[in-house]
Amino acid sequence: MSRHRALSTLVVVLTASMMLVAPASAAIGAGVGAPAVDSSDTAPTPALDTSGHSIQISSDSGVDGAVNQSVAVETNTTYTLSGWIKTENVQAGSGYGAQFNVHELAQDSLTESVTGTQGWTYVETTVNSGSNEELQINALFGGWGTSTGTAYYDDVRFENPQGENLLSNGDLETGSMDAWSPQTWDGSADYGVSDQESVATGDVSTRTVEDHTVQPGGETLVTVDIETNGAENFTAIENFNPAFENVEIVDADGAAFAEVRDANDAVFATYTDRSEATLTYRVTVGDSSEVQEGDRYGLSGFTHSDGDRSATGGQDQITVGPEDIGQPLVQSERTVDTGDLQTDGTATVTVNANPGEASNFIIYEDFSPAFESVEIVDADGADVTGIRNNESLFASYSERESVSLVYEVEVGDASSYSFDGTTNTDTTKGTYDRRTLGTDTLTVNDGTPDTNGTVQFTQEEYVFAPGETQTLTVETTAESVAGHQTRIEFDPDMMTVESVEAGDIDSSIVVNRDNENGTVTAAQAQAGETDAPTLLHLTVTFEGDEGDSASLAFDGAYTSVFDAETNRIDTDWRNATVQSGTPGDVNLDGEVDTRDAILIQQHLAGQNPGGEDTVFRPALADINGDGSVTITDVLAVLERAVDN
Repeated sequence: MSRHRALSTLVVVLTASMMLVAPASAAIGAGVGAPAVDSSDTAPTPALDTSGHSIQISSDSGVDGAVNQSVAVETNTTYTLSGWIKTENVQAGSGYGAQFNVHELAQDSLTESVTGTQGWTYVETTVNSGSNEELQINALFGGWGTSTGTAYYDDVRFENPQGENLLSNGDLETGSMDAWSPQTWDGSADYGVSDQESVATGDVSTRTVEDHTVQPGGETLVTVDIETNGAENFTAIENFNPAFENVEIVDADGAAFAEVRDANDAVFATYTDRSEATLTYRVTVGDSSEVQEGDRYGLSGFTHSDGDRSATGGQDQITVGPEDIGQPLVQSERTVDTGDLQTDGTATVTVNANPGEASNFIIYEDFSPAFESVEIVDADGADVTGIRNNESLFASYSERESVSLVYEVEVGDASSYSFDGTTNTDTTKGTYDRRTLGTDTLTVNDGTPDTNGTVQFTQEEYVFAPGETQTLTVETTAESVAGHQTRIEFDPDMMTVESVEAGDIDSSIVVNRDNENGTVTAAQAQAGETDAPTLLHLTVTFEGDEGDSASLAFDGAYTSVFDAETNRIDTDWRNATVQSGTPGDVNLDGEVDTRDAILIQQHLAGQNPGGEDTVFRPALADINGDGSVTITDVLAVLERAVDN
């Protein structure tokens, strides 16, 4: 009895240690909150390099900044971004903390964020390049807000589908910032290369999975080889997401204590008076009623010794394979012929299925978002076909050895569409689904020609009180500008242009203000050239009522910028919107309260705030007037709600 009681006490102590060392909010491995690896291969977690160099970003006052480099990529291709992060007293503040991301893909590409004081943590995410031919990879500190503390980044990888790292000097072995450049968007920071040892403990743990692919209900052995850096007492911890159907320790290699957590989502073993060990355990995946082919189990872990921890490298995924039913299951492959696809254009999609012997099966295709139209061009002798709301289709076949289903889709205003398909095979043991392989994303070219810059207002949205006068700035991102002619159109019932002043062009400005017809025209010319100049400052008065809005639009046929050789520089135009109302009152109900904060949070999360019937004015969400909407604005709304 006393023996069992002592064992119970030890379990409690070890569990507490796990919570302190690796809480659920900061797990080692793919990282809580990091998107799952989207690959048919079982990619091992790489061991952290011990060259002794890493990127270091430090800020006491707060920074939104990064150390980054750009790489050439193929369009519509999936890439894997990964690396290791260590933090010292990192406070997220109005940002996220320390993480990696792809600049052009913004928050959609963030890895897990690491905050507080954490040992080396492996993070990973996958991204699709879309229409981009070049991407900027950020070792990001802060992100859409400022953070404080010190973060280290090492072994940064941006891998193409062939597993090649496109980054130069990603492991910092040169001991310099070669190929990397610091960039600050807000605040200040110190950027450099740290000479500290990369692995805090020097421990090396490697995980080996006997079978990477396991049938539903099947099992495989996992081995963790541990070699510490002289530590005599250490604990090995393995975490599983999702939990396995069953976990059994096969050989604890003389551990002082080893245990599987009841939920089958973790195993740990403690060793004393030794510096090496090999832990072997067996895992069983769910049966066919719980899992299907292509599902993945993630394995992550670390070794805890001398008050610090080092992540376990090696293989970190087990994939569920097809169930052995005594006959082949049909798996289809999709190809998409798009050409130069633009808005309202069409694309031809072909789904090929080749079971190899006569089989009964159904091909299902789902689309997100729905297309403008879907038409089956060639069903290849299907028994039955159907299309539902332009968001899905199916085709049923009997006793067929191969088929080629062809359909045509018409795109709408969305910039991209995704395909998700399965093939359902009718067998003597029931019906089974296999996911469709091949192209799963359709990217739309909006038809905008390549340009050398933009003529724009410095903000896309401005907030005015009725009768208020403000000065707005017009600029261009084009380089080598020697002159410009700019015409802006507006509603004369809503706005009055009071004055126009010159910007960075070194000459007098000629202006024609026509408040009766709602236009203002300005022109300048200089002998030299200026990169990305401010073109003019426009002082306007808002004449509308509370809740009214109006636009300031460039006349694209007239507005032009020129270089010193009098060539017109190809540019885009970005107009602005003027919104009247109280900053923070995004739903225009006359109050700044928690309801406004909720809508702004939904806006930041990429949702449709409040749904289709809810009024939402994003211009009123920019409380501090910095030109962007962040969590800082949400907090400001809540503060006003409390004050009121």
